[in-house]
Amino acid sequence: VRGQLHAFEGSPEIARELARAGFWFSVGPGLLRPSRPASAVRALFDALPRGRVMLETDSPEPGDLPAFAADLAEALGMDVGELAASAARSLEAWLDGREGAWAFPPTNAERGSIRSRSRPGG
Repeated sequence: VRGQLHAFEGSPEIARELARAGFWFSVGPGLLRPSRPASAVRALFDALPRGRVMLETDSPEPGDLPAFAADLAEALGMDVGELAASAARSLEAWLDGREGAWAFPPTNAERGSIRSRSRPGG
């Protein structure tokens, strides 16, 4: 199955289940509602597959995408330029029908896995 979940705002658990099924995700400004703390946004992004996340481009106002990207980057603690480049690579991968190259900083679990593989016998 190859499908994209438009304006995804689900839980990390649902995101992981849908990712296992092969779905791609797009996220938009609704993700950053004032009622959703930045920690919840980070938890959701930790659950999303790195190569299958795109930013929504169909907002009602053309200026919404840059503002959303800046706000999302701030919530994730990353540079907006990195976020934009990663989202562009994921979009290109989606359009080409291949896995993407979303480059969020590694999650804590990924950092631990990387560290254990780098140790002798790890």
